[in-house]
Amino acid sequence: MSYFNESVLYNFNVKDLVQNADAETKDKIETLINGGSVKAELHEEIVYADVKTKTDGIWNMLLLTGYLKPVKSEQIGESIVLDLVIPNREVRSIYKNIIKDWFREEIKNPENESGRLFEALVSGNAEELQSEINYWLESTISYFNAKELFYHGFMTALLSQKKDYLTKSNRENGDGRTDITVVSSPRRNIAIIIELKVAKTLDTLGQKADEALAQAVANNYDREYKLMGYKNVIKYGISFWKKTCCVRIEVE
Repeated sequence: MSYFNESVLYNFNVKDLVQNADAETKDKIETLINGGSVKAELHEEIVYADVKTKTDGIWNMLLLTGYLKPVKSEQIGESIVLDLVIPNREVRSIYKNIIKDWFREEIKNPENESGRLFEALVSGNAEELQSEINYWLESTISYFNAKELFYHGFMTALLSQKKDYLTKSNRENGDGRTDITVVSSPRRNIAIIIELKVAKTLDTLGQKADEALAQAVANNYDREYKLMGYKNVIKYGISFWKKTCCVRIEVE
């Protein structure tokens, strides 16, 4: 670039830029994290205010500060259009960590609706739980190359906010290892078993949720809690496909 304004870097905060992006920009950030590219018109003169006022301001800012690199350029009329990608694995990790931090802050924000998700979980309202999980899947930037591991971390983070419940991950129960368990104090007498699956297509989403629930039942994941005297045991099978989930439930 022929023009460099030092105030750009002085005022620049990639965390704020990514976290405050609109829905379209967040979709493109997901594409970048998953190894794809975005197209942007090159602006040789860029200042911090352009991030919000120019269509390609955010991409030019990320390019200028080294968070993106060009892999292709083409002349379209009087404009130069670049194909931009994340330059390396280290920078990709920065994006991912920013997203993780934002997600943790968002679900802890007292103004958000995460409490409704937890109330649906403990009351056995599978329809409302499915709706709330889908809301959070749509609300956050996500990256799906980790497959089930991503969804596992996503759900654990959502369910770990209630101080009067203990959320455990990959715990040995019954005849296998439970993906997630959420347990109240003995006084409230609630134990929740959650098994997760990832569907390869939208059409198999319900089938995978059924399989997850069947696995939790067949492997007696609730055995430990029954022996401890828990009377209210809820088992969930939850499947995911991109930003959509399906919830199945068995209540005893």
